[in-house]
Amino acid sequence: MKNKSTQEKVVLELLTNLDTWVSGDYLAKKFQVSRETIWKAINNLKNKRDYPIVSRKKRGYMLHTAPYLEADLINIYSHKQLTDNLHVFKEVTSTQDLAKQFSSKHCITRPTVFVTDKQTNGYGRRGRSFYSPPTTGLYLSIMDVS
Repeated sequence: MKNKSTQEKVVLELLTNLDTWVSGDYLAKKFQVSRETIWKAINNLKNKRDYPIVSRKKRGYMLHTAPYLEADLINIYSHKQLTDNLHVFKEVTSTQDLAKQFSSKHCITRPTVFVTDKQTNGYGRRGRSFYSPPTTGLYLSIMDVS
């Protein structure tokens, strides 16, 4: 977890321990920061990133589930295979459009993935459009090195 902010470390720990109480003392000791730093990180996650984190005195913090697709969660379950080449969005016109825009500005040296929960103008092979509403599917495009 080198070069990660305390907030990133805390969210990874909570995501790894979904539905389990994690004490502030444990987090502070693990990441070698103060309890106040942990408290600030938790508040930022709750207020700025809409994480449904529950706090209980003498128990700690618990995350029930991520409220939307989250790159950190995907990286945990993919064993970090997608780190730095995974792009997650709540809503896009099309992941294909994102991939095309990205490839026009970047040199692709390893597989790159674009994931979203909702597409407003999704399409597939031969330009066929398809309905891609939120929370009913996983919509993604993968660019590979050719």
